[in-house]
Amino acid sequence: MSEKKHEQFGKRIKEAFGPKPNAPEIAGLFGCAPETIYAWMRGDQLPHGENLLRLKELYSVCIDELLTGKPCNKFSSKCWWLRQSLETVVSVANQSTKQEDPVLLIKIFERAIETLKNQKPH
Repeated sequence: MSEKKHEQFGKRIKEAFGPKPNAPEIAGLFGCAPETIYAWMRGDQLPHGENLLRLKELYSVCIDELLTGKPCNKFSSKCWWLRQSLETVVSVANQSTKQEDPVLLIKIFERAIETLKNQKPH
């Protein structure tokens, strides 16, 4: 990658980390020194292999988009799992009742959450 692409990567990773990235805290998640996180955010270094996969897991980013800036066509695994989770909640609600009783709706959501706890994101 050219220097300009590294610089763009730094901007994209800062965006993925959120509005106030805390490099020491982020470094703890990756098992590296805060200096490494600062280097990623400046575009001085690129994360490799396992750290790219960890970025995908922790920050729901598409690796291709992070590296190239080109949008991904598929949902990330967390987006997919969220969609599946919402579909499960709706399904449980539809199976349980058509009433709008607030106490009953709370029970429906509790049941849906229990169902979701037994599922794992792909």
